[in-house]
Amino acid sequence: KVLADWNGLMIAALANAGAVFRNTAWTHAAVRAFDFIERALGDGDRLYHSWREGRRQHTGFADDYAQMARAAFTLWETTSDKRYFERARAWVHTLNDHFWDGQNGGYFYTPDDSDPLIFRSRTVFDQATPAANGVMVSLLARMHLATWDRSYRERCNALVEAFSGEPARAYTSMASYLIGLDVVMTGLQIVVVGSLTSPKTHELVGAVMGRSLPNRTLVLADPGDALIEGHPAYGKKMENGHPTAYICQRETCSAPITNPVALSQALQLPLRAAGRA
Repeated sequence: KVLADWNGLMIAALANAGAVFRNTAWTHAAVRAFDFIERALGDGDRLYHSWREGRRQHTGFADDYAQMARAAFTLWETTSDKRYFERARAWVHTLNDHFWDGQNGGYFYTPDDSDPLIFRSRTVFDQATPAANGVMVSLLARMHLATWDRSYRERCNALVEAFSGEPARAYTSMASYLIGLDVVMTGLQIVVVGSLTSPKTHELVGAVMGRSLPNRTLVLADPGDALIEGHPAYGKKMENGHPTAYICQRETCSAPITNPVALSQALQLPLRAAGRA
């Protein structure tokens, strides 16, 4: 059988690996798998959990939405196709609307419109796969970095707060949550302004992908696309007509960088812990 959450994990891995190693076959495999899950298990902004022999069943769980939203966001970063970001946004909204615990914070495992249960569980502890709540800390932080939409940061802060007492008790089971905290505290926005068909743009992207930066969010901005006003890179342009990168943290951006080697070197510099907004 085909599971939405497990496919989300693999799609994100293939998309990242395809970008890092410049292997288009892996990227295409990620796109094909995503398209199948969206077609076979998607129903508007809702997801089913499993598919087998033409039949889908079981209302989607929080893990399904979190992993598929993360996969969609990763495909957006690596392909710059806006439809993936819109799909990530839609699934995050579904999580917020139907899974959020309005009293204590955090996401329940099951939606509020599924079959009634005696108890709706919510956890931040990873098992064989990462916990949805841990995954969402990172994803919400990165969506805020990409868009500067404070609703994502506010929900991320509430999610962090909901489980803030758990690391002292069992931090070894909270890898996803702790990775998310790293994005919250030291998150980078790397904005590359340039034509999406330009080889020089992709050289800059390659320099970013060549560095292991779990806390980074990559935004590919065509010169004709304006970032939202208030974003740290709002108004940033190409330098002397060349594709240009800006490394931003919190509300400060670097000087323009047009050389891939210089960009790679800049990404080795120590990062400061920014804390929550």
